[in-house]
Amino acid sequence: EKILRIIGQPALDRFANQSSLRGHEERKTLCSLLKISFTEPVFAFFSQPISNLYGPPDTPSYRGYTEYEVLEGLLKHVSLEFPSATLLVKLHPKENSQKFKKLLNQYPNNVQVSELSEENLVLGADIVIGMTSIVLVKAYLCGKKVLSLQPNLRGLDQCVLSRMKLLQTFRNFEDLSRELCVTAETTLSLPSQKNVSHFLVDGKSVERMIAIIEEAIMDHEYAC
Repeated sequence: EKILRIIGQPALDRFANQSSLRGHEERKTLCSLLKISFTEPVFAFFSQPISNLYGPPDTPSYRGYTEYEVLEGLLKHVSLEFPSATLLVKLHPKENSQKFKKLLNQYPNNVQVSELSEENLVLGADIVIGMTSIVLVKAYLCGKKVLSLQPNLRGLDQCVLSRMKLLQTFRNFEDLSRELCVTAETTLSLPSQKNVSHFLVDGKSVERMIAIIEEAIMDHEYAC
């Protein structure tokens, strides 16, 4: 503990410094690129290879759900509650581009697999949905509405924001659907950050890391 120094996560610095105004402009750009209505909801789902990481139902590490089940349930509820909305699916770098082809073909009018950058999707979407991805943290820092969907979750919740009690993990699709309806009807605003460590939100993790390196170099030179 004496040598432990907390600096935060440098990968989050850029997102911590994003403004809600830029998000508004990104949404306009996103809708224009996708040729979709600016007045209809846009949801972004960030997938993960959960089935590869934790195994099938008959294994001890099984999480209670797979990415296939999550996306299928999400598609059903979005298409039912928001028939004119768009659901953008962002694949994980380890996922094959054809992975969800059969499933997505059942909902051609509601879903698109997006090749846009993670940052563009986070800033452009109205609601960001995932399971345990670090992208949920990035979206939260940008002031986006963030939802963690982990139906029938087993074991420890791996979603950092849920463990910090900054958002609720939805363990069934009915509760998620109700939350989507409520959120879509309200104006989205920056989340309360009163219980968030400044290491997460101040965007200065890189500065702290550099300061520690410089300090270590000076100590080494002094010792020599």
